[in-house]
Parts: sequence; C-alpha cells; structure tokens
Amino acid sequence: MGVLEILLIGVGLSMDAFAVTISNAMAMPRLTALERWAFPLAFGIFQALMPLIGYLAGSFFAGYIEQIAGIFTFIVLGALGANMAREGVKGLRHPEEVEPKSFSMGLVLLQAVATSIDALAVGVSFAGYVSLAVGPACGLIGVVTLGICLVGLEAGRRLGLAFGAKAQIAGGLILVIIGIRALLG
Repeated sequence: MGVLEILLIGVGLSMDAFAVTISNAMAMPRLTALERWAFPLAFGIFQALMPLIGYLAGSFFAGYIEQIAGIFTFIVLGALGANMAREGVKGLRHPEEVEPKSFSMGLVLLQAVATSIDALAVGVSFAGYVSLAVGPACGLIGVVTLGICLVGLEAGRRLGLAFGAKAQIAGGLILVIIGIRALLG
C-alpha cells in the first residue's frame, strides 16, 4: 500500500470528523482559539491512534468492532445532534431563553472517539499488509484529518456567525444523519 492509498484512506476516514467539526463550529461560532483547535487536534490524534490500535489488536477483535461501531456512533452522534437541533429550534422560538452551546473537553473526546471507530477497523485491515509501515501510515491519516477539520472549522464558524440558531439546527441534523448512516452501515 502506497502513500496515495494512505492519503485517500485518510480523506475517507476524515469525512465524519469534518462534518462534526462544521457542526460544532456552527453551533459554537465564538469559541476561543484554544477551544477551536481542540476539535481538529483531537480528531486528528484519534484518527491516527485508532488504526494503530486496530492494527495491534489484529483480527482478534475485528468482528466485535464491526458489530458495535455503527451502534456506538449512532447513539453518540444521534443524541448530540438531536440535542443540538432541539436547542437551535428553542433559539428560534425564544432567543432570550437560550444559552449558547458550551465547549467541553468531554464533548471533544466523545466526538473524537465516535468519529474514529471506523479507523479502528481500517487498522485491523492493515495487519494484512506485511510491507506497510504502520506508524507513518497512521500519522499521515491523522495529519490529513487535522488539515481537513481545520477547513471545516472555519467554514462552520462563518456559517454559525451568519445564521445563528438556524446553523445550530443544521449542524444538529448533520450529526443525526451521520449517526443514522453509521447505524445502517
């Protein structure tokens, strides 16, 4: 497996993290610089670590990982997205009663794990490639995810500032759709 293939795997794996980053930035457009960077960094780190863990676990856990990945992602992103959309609707109806969505490292880590479960399964498949340098491959996947999420961060921030509660509803619906897609496989 060559660099181009690893880059393409990185792009494919980063799409959920990209969409979640956009959703977060739309719902929380006024994050501090440190808070903004937390999402791309966490997503990049987890997208790099999960294939490595999958590779090390090998085929022992492959069936189990495949069975729970969609369910876990659906529960986490579905619940977060539904709550985000509900808060956005509340913001449209009664803007004076809504507190802005707040940042927490728990949220960042939960989303990072949920969006990187599929990378764990990819890592299991890496075990079949004898000549693959797994460490650099995983690092490249993480860097690709970081870069793509930085783009999503700025796009989401601009949308959030421009559209307010409507952007929060859209972001919530994006998370729910990603969760449903993960559940359906």
